[in-house]
Amino acid sequence: MAGITIISAVAGGYGIEEPPQPGEDVNAIYQRIAYLYSLNTTVNCNVVATAGNLSAITDNRMIAGAMEQRTAGDGGFASSANTPNISSILGGTYDRLNTTVSSSPPALPADTDLHRYPILLQDTAGEIQSMNLQDCIDYFILPTIANITSGTVSAAAGGAYHISTSSSVAGSTLQSATPVFIDTRANAALYTAGGIGETLDQPTTVSNYYLHKITPAANTPSFMPLYWDYTNSNIEEMSLSLFDDVFGPMIQNLVVNGSGEVGVDTKIRYNVNGTGNTMGTVMADTRLSGSSASGYTQRFVSTSDYRTQEFPNGTPTTNQAHTLRTTVIN
Repeated sequence: MAGITIISAVAGGYGIEEPPQPGEDVNAIYQRIAYLYSLNTTVNCNVVATAGNLSAITDNRMIAGAMEQRTAGDGGFASSANTPNISSILGGTYDRLNTTVSSSPPALPADTDLHRYPILLQDTAGEIQSMNLQDCIDYFILPTIANITSGTVSAAAGGAYHISTSSSVAGSTLQSATPVFIDTRANAALYTAGGIGETLDQPTTVSNYYLHKITPAANTPSFMPLYWDYTNSNIEEMSLSLFDDVFGPMIQNLVVNGSGEVGVDTKIRYNVNGTGNTMGTVMADTRLSGSSASGYTQRFVSTSDYRTQEFPNGTPTTNQAHTLRTTVIN
């Protein structure tokens, strides 16, 4: 008989006793549950214009100092020490990331007469019995949630939200054309000696960061868990529809409400710059690293017009790193 039997005392692999060449089959079961979750994500992230409830993040960049102008009678060019320094300004504050938790997730699926859930082989006693809810959580929901919250952008993480610098990510759906963060830097190439006095702030956009949700295509595992077919008094392989009816609502409920068991964490929550796994690309706030003195530049116009100005310069460095993260709590 095809199908996966769960053995309670088997160590590792969440206690799953697997069929021949099982790795892909077991992972496909987890992937199917993640796919079901992606169809109705009950813990969500979205993009708002302002006042999102996740922490605001900031963009910073360098700007030129003000021009210093002297005459020959003043001694010509002002020194670097007497020329106003470059400085950092706030390029923007972004509070566009928002998260919501469903107030009415699907109810946990009923296991009428204890025969809809998969069966469990109690290895020590040699008895076969239908799983209870906690067994389903241990053997199916926990490994699926671990995949969803891993930070890996793949079909196994269906329903997870993540950040990318691209507005198009294979297997994911863009949540808004509005970036959740924009990194800008001073455009050093625009500051020239011949342009003194230059406009102080001459930025360029380095990266836009977008919010996506992983929305995998449906997959059909080649092996399904076994269950007790109460009507026909047989052990059968679960149909795809029965599996979906059980595990879709189950994960959609548990990520909102939790397991109710101490130490068994199933609630998925998102944050910015907090604890948990980084979901997708780190949002880097970069700026040029050069010193004010290194940006010191002179322009001679006439004996009555000696100009100096200090420009942003150097190499791009990360000033702050912002991350969308997810945690699993009780």
